Amino acid sequence: MKIRANGKILLTGEYAVLDGGLALALPTKLGQQFEITTGRGSDIKWKSLDKNGDIWFSCTLSLFDFSHIKSTDDRMAADLGMILSSACKLNSDFLSSWKGVRVISQLEFDRDMGLGSSATLIYCISQWADVDPYELLALSLGGSGYDIACCDRDKPIFYQKLNGQPEIKLAAFDPIFKDQLYFASLNQKARTSSEVEAYRSLGKPASEIIQDLSDLTQKISRVKRYSHFETLISRHEDILSHFLERPKVQDLHFRGYWGKIKSLGAWGGDMILITSDRSAEDTRKYFAEKGFDRIFRYEDIVLSEN
Repeated sequence: MKIRANGKILLTGEYAVLDGGLALALPTKLGQQFEITTGRGSDIKWKSLDKNGDIWFSCTLSLFDFSHIKSTDDRMAADLGMILSSACKLNSDFLSSWKGVRVISQLEFDRDMGLGSSATLIYCISQWADVDPYELLALSLGGSGYDIACCDRDKPIFYQKLNGQPEIKLAAFDPIFKDQLYFASLNQKARTSSEVEAYRSLGKPASEIIQDLSDLTQKISRVKRYSHFETLISRHEDILSHFLERPKVQDLHFRGYWGKIKSLGAWGGDMILITSDRSAEDTRKYFAEKGFDRIFRYEDIVLSEN
């Protein structure tokens, strides 16, 4: 059995999407692949490969209770066992034959890029177990689910959680100035669960903040002018910076940069969006000199209509 899921980029609505805010999410060309085969014995033998095909995690889990018999990372093995156990609760036939299983998963992106290693894992396991991926997410790792929605889409989407249920619509976001948009990795992975806890500790945001960010999502999805796009993403950063009581990434690392920079997803790690009206060579050089050399053009990483 072979399964594949697309990665994701949350362009707008970070944090607010947890409380019903409208978000604009972009499925990516890079994702994660799974290959599942029958093995010997009555254990699950798991190997996770990085984009170069090297093993970065492996474990053997008991089919009896999904405890790890051995692993290279006990915490990760425990999380994996919990997800598989949750899948069994949703489908009692899953893994009920007591036959050994071998699983090989392979990422198509660097682990610290924040393109959805956990979401693609949840989605692929849900397809294997024949269960609803959103129910599996809620029963295991938790989260808004926007990243799950990107796993099987090939165009930008609007995502919103209403009355506890995901509402997903295609977004006609294909900016004519996309050759002036870049994504860069900040060379560190923010732990989503920790960021969500920190966000929750601030108290539930006022409804007007969620509405303001939702309105910005709509405006950003329809924007036609590059300068207007820069104004809108700067406003988005200002609102969240004020609420989170945290400095903007541009103020932290890129003061004096000629374009605009927006955090993507959990602040403080993962990816950033970059605008630039200068050449790709000048843009890459600026960020490389600051130690950020993993830069991608919009068209190189985002799945879109064209």
